[in-house]
Parts: sequence; structure tokens; C-alpha cells
Amino acid sequence: MSFFDKVKAAAGMDTTGIQVDIKERPSKRGDNLVALIRVVGGKQSQKMRYMRVSLEYSGKWEIKNADGQQIRIEGKGLIWYGDWPQSQDVMINAGEAKEFPVTLKVPSDSPLSSADLKYKFFVRADIDDAKDPEFFTNFDVTG
Repeated sequence: MSFFDKVKAAAGMDTTGIQVDIKERPSKRGDNLVALIRVVGGKQSQKMRYMRVSLEYSGKWEIKNADGQQIRIEGKGLIWYGDWPQSQDVMINAGEAKEFPVTLKVPSDSPLSSADLKYKFFVRADIDDAKDPEFFTNFDVTG
């Protein structure tokens, strides 16, 4: 890779990218988030070290304790977080697309969305010698 190719890669130009097609967006507890993630090669072959995926909620919510009292919580709940299976040390050839199907279930006891609580689906591919491509979308769980 030439010097200028390395500069372009650091800026995210002409390099491997990601495309995410959300097939099913959850709206209720117990629903699945179903997506197809495509890692698409740029002008040169590059190695993907891993693809990190997370499904989480963050903000403020309340739960009842065993005594029936309300407990106020502020923070983040990780439903799933980690390197997606079979995404480690994958060579992405120029112009090639590798697909990774994702299905994650929103737990039936997770909190409902509100003005203070949002759900987020996030994907980042760790690409050697390049700006790591990212994707995220927010959604509400209302029932």
C-alpha cells in the first residue's frame, strides 16, 4: 500500500465498509432484531480483525424490588456485546462482500423505552490500517 493509499485509508476513503440491512426492528419485549451485515471490500484487500456488535439500552428506568419498592436506575444494559462469531481475522478482498446474519432477542423483562431510555444497535468492523467503519440505529421498545 502506497503512502497516499495509507492516508486515504486512515480517512476511511476507498477502504472496506459496512452495510446493514435491518430485516426486523423490535418494538416489543420478546421481539427479535434481525439484520444482515455486509462487510464490503474497498479498492485493496484488507484484513478485518473482528466485527463488534452490541444491542443495548441506556438511560433511566425503574424496577420493583422484593419489598415492592421502586428502585431508580441510571446506566446501560447490555443485551448482547462482543465480537460476532466467525468475524475474527477475515480477509476482505477488493470488491468482495462478506455477509453476517444477526438475530438478537430483546428480553421479555427489559425496560420500556421512554424519553429517558433508548435502545441502540451498534456495529463496528476493526479493519487493519484503516478507519474502522461503524453503523448504529436507535429504536423504541414500547410493549
